Amino acid sequence: SWETCTHTNPNAHDAGGNEICGTPKEPNWYLIMTPTPTSTPASAEPLDVVINEIAWGGTAASTSDEWIELYNPGSSDISLDGWRLVAEDGAPDIPLNGIIAAGGYFLLERSEDDKTVSDIPADETYTGSLSNSGETLKLLAPDGTVVDTANGDGGAWPAGSGSPDFASMERRAVLEENDSLWMTNSGAVTNGEDANGNPIRGTPRQPNWAASVTPTPSPFPTATRLPTLVPTATPTPYPRQPVILNEILPRPGQDWNGDGVVNVFDEYIEIINIGEKDVSLEDWRLDDLPNAGSSPYSLPKIILKPGERVTIYASTSHISLSDGGDTVRLLKSNGQVADVFTYPPVKAADEDWCRLPDGAGFWNGKCAATPGERNERRGAVSPRIHFQQDSCSLPDTVPQAMQEGECNPFFAKIWNAEFWGEDEERDVIWNGRVTRIR
Repeated sequence: SWETCTHTNPNAHDAGGNEICGTPKEPNWYLIMTPTPTSTPASAEPLDVVINEIAWGGTAASTSDEWIELYNPGSSDISLDGWRLVAEDGAPDIPLNGIIAAGGYFLLERSEDDKTVSDIPADETYTGSLSNSGETLKLLAPDGTVVDTANGDGGAWPAGSGSPDFASMERRAVLEENDSLWMTNSGAVTNGEDANGNPIRGTPRQPNWAASVTPTPSPFPTATRLPTLVPTATPTPYPRQPVILNEILPRPGQDWNGDGVVNVFDEYIEIINIGEKDVSLEDWRLDDLPNAGSSPYSLPKIILKPGERVTIYASTSHISLSDGGDTVRLLKSNGQVADVFTYPPVKAADEDWCRLPDGAGFWNGKCAATPGERNERRGAVSPRIHFQQDSCSLPDTVPQAMQEGECNPFFAKIWNAEFWGEDEERDVIWNGRVTRIR
């Protein structure tokens, strides 16, 4: 890039004897200028930076040509000075240096000559190999905080491949890491060349192919792990089409729909038009798992203009978003899936999932609830405080009797509080009768 000289050079003069603002026959001023340092935070929160892609099998040019990509899902640049990427067995142990831009990528190559990905410069090179049988990687902030992991469950790599495909292991969303978040690059979307000029089956320094895949969840998702994801169609680079899911709130802790009560009807799904043309949502539908759970909801006859979003509350759609993890699907008028997202079990009220950056980024589980407004990370905006009803912050997966006892004013105080948490049988008063519970 070009810069304008701002300092005269005492070693160079023009025909009148004046110092020249320039560096003839010397290194350019801009190249030797001391840059303004970017502050390095002592600590970081989980998922501030994520391990985004791993080519643990190397490339067709060499099985030693491994590479790893980091991704910054936030809206601010982050200095990686003092950070480390380390395997659980101690090798590799990579000290990190440099800046990872907001929404940007940081490419690590296992090579001294920066030829692992021959046509894309590495941000840093490293030594030490990844075991093809599996490694657990940890991304550590300067104070030792574990910001992210890869293959945190241990054992074999959950995705990726060695010979003959040498496909990378790609992350599909910015969520708490587990095996279900990883997919093997199919070769439909790739980027870069190896040291011999062969196409790399991965996407170094560009959005992951896995983020564009429409997943088909298992019909029996568990409460502790995400459903197994299987690509069902030839993917296209993300985003696929202009109207997409943008934000999902499965467990509300505030009166988001403004009806004066905090309950499951405050759950919501937000849709956004990121295209350049108006889109009619007539006969489009929202649904969860196919042929299971709630009935599909037909969207109203509205025109969604470019940049506009619409928030659909459960009080309108009657779609129940399970706190134990669920799938949300946006269906076009012809029944084709326009977008889909599967979220894991909910741990707290107002735990929100959204795309960051707003409208077209990865899914992120650290969002503030912002229905009808621009997506932001939790803590970046002040939540809209509505009528608060703390007693009804129980998840929708607890027994109905407990929901009634805690949340229905008519049944208030029918549970004897002194017995909460006791691991033994006790008699309590239930609606005027003595009932034994454990």
